[in-house]
Amino acid sequence: MTALRSLAVLVAACAAALTGGCADHAAPAGAEAAARPIPAPDSVRMGRATLSGGDARGAIGFYEQALKARPDDYDATLGLADALARIGEVSAARKTYQRAAALNPGAVEPVLAQARLATRQRQLDEARRLFAQAATLAAADDPRALAGLGAVNDLDGRGEEARDCYRRALAIRPDDLATRNNLALSLALSGNPRQAIDLLLELAQNPSAPPQARHNLALAYGLLGNTEASENVLSADLDAGSVQNDLRYYAMLRQRLAEPPPPPPQPAAALGLQPLPFPAAGGEAAAR
Repeated sequence: MTALRSLAVLVAACAAALTGGCADHAAPAGAEAAARPIPAPDSVRMGRATLSGGDARGAIGFYEQALKARPDDYDATLGLADALARIGEVSAARKTYQRAAALNPGAVEPVLAQARLATRQRQLDEARRLFAQAATLAAADDPRALAGLGAVNDLDGRGEEARDCYRRALAIRPDDLATRNNLALSLALSGNPRQAIDLLLELAQNPSAPPQARHNLALAYGLLGNTEASENVLSADLDAGSVQNDLRYYAMLRQRLAEPPPPPPQPAAALGLQPLPFPAAGGEAAAR
């Protein structure tokens, strides 16, 4: 359903730098690099170009050759970690990012990358810690750690903290379309669809906006109860059957969000119950 796909944008915002969306081709570039020594700086440049071209395994060969020549090369270590993450070698990538962070303690990139890995694996406490650490290392004009921290907080049900992070990130870079989209989705799902629509109306018409922006606009209209507007937005991308499925889901979600939360559990004394005694030593009741 579109609404469920909307939630995925929070993870995608964190993981995009790792997945890259590029195919992984087993080209012989890495093997050629191993057989034909290249100066370390050239190996790093070739590794970057190979990774950008979608050949992560070939890039690994260039980065490993650079590290044979200069084991403490930060750029080669970081590039190797990126390539390992691209092919799904998460444990090796994490250790290599940690190595890069140790080589350059003031660098934000390896910490951000570790945070994204943790988010992808739903290790939200670890991701939150790493994004917070990255925020202390980031330049004043770099909102990525704050945006990532917002996404992790949203995934963990900490909506207020998430929206605070998004707003702080947007104060640094107001044209960050993905963060605006995530803020709007968070607002819609927290019972503020009108605010979400205000953010999304202009965003959904921007050709550079993430595709999910239009779907989130439909969700916000649906949560507001404006079925006609929601249907009009959905119809641009979906067939009639899928549109009706999503509209039914929006109605169900709107009803669920309108229900009052259950009351918090009360202590036994407030309910007139006698709390059970703790067992004494030897297994006998303490009250005996």
